[in-house]
Amino acid sequence: MEKATEEKLQDIYPLFEQFDILEAKDALSKALEEDLSNSEILFCLKACGFWINHKGDLSNCANIFEQGEQILSDWKEFVNFLQEESSSHEKCIFSIKKGVFTFALQIFMGIYAQMNDINLQKNLPIEIQKNKVLSDIAVCNKSLGNYEIALNILKEAEGTEKGESDSSVLAEMADCYALCGDEKMAKLLFREAFYIDASSVDIRFLESQIFCQVYEEVKKRHSNKDSYLEWVPVEGVLLGIFDVKRELRTLEVGKLKQDIFALENELKSEGSQPEILIPRLINKYFWLIDHYLATKDENSKINDNLLKIKWLDSDIYQRYTV
Repeated sequence: MEKATEEKLQDIYPLFEQFDILEAKDALSKALEEDLSNSEILFCLKACGFWINHKGDLSNCANIFEQGEQILSDWKEFVNFLQEESSSHEKCIFSIKKGVFTFALQIFMGIYAQMNDINLQKNLPIEIQKNKVLSDIAVCNKSLGNYEIALNILKEAEGTEKGESDSSVLAEMADCYALCGDEKMAKLLFREAFYIDASSVDIRFLESQIFCQVYEEVKKRHSNKDSYLEWVPVEGVLLGIFDVKRELRTLEVGKLKQDIFALENELKSEGSQPEILIPRLINKYFWLIDHYLATKDENSKINDNLLKIKWLDSDIYQRYTV
């Protein structure tokens, strides 16, 4: 790359970081006139085209919260765009990522400030939940590399929930723990999140090696995309990654058995979805077997559940008992 072009790009990257895409495009177009075949400039212009279109679409959102959510969704679409481009233009991508998530963070921080101001609350859609906004703020911080800040915000989000924990918040907490180097807590919380409700875990921004390794295994071994989330905890156990466990409380054991009974009956019913129910049941069996092992219960109870797993999926049974 010519020195003059490199210098121009160094002036353009901060425009991406400020999410000033139009100004970046103008500067890139001028730089291209002097270096028509420069791959970095050409890629940056493609990225500008993507974000100009998507940023323009924000005006169609019903409210500021939807705009923030749309930006997060647009980023994942951009990631797919990068995979198609097989891009290695890291400086450009890093600068755009910083701009996108700083922009989204400002939106969600503004919403959170309004939620805490009684005079401004009336300006917000009534369906917005505080823990969701906090979770979005945490996702933005995590994407900007502020892992500990994100973790603390997620702990606050978890504290706003009454009753059962939010599976997506727990999964994000697990991801942050992994990125902070605490694998034990990460494994425990990933296992917990996918036990509570695998289908509702938002995996779009999970980026730790722990999760990615499991998810890649799921995609390799299972063809039905609709069932991927349900297979995550199963494959996590079989890979030996979701291996940090906790003992269930008495009430939890009772609920687990009730859940298993209900799922078994649902699986037998006409019109059921075995592709979803089978991995969900297998994960429940894993938890019950772990409980029996921890409490040194009768081997017959463990064997009964192993046979149920074998009946549902002999391959999973072989891998689990090997």
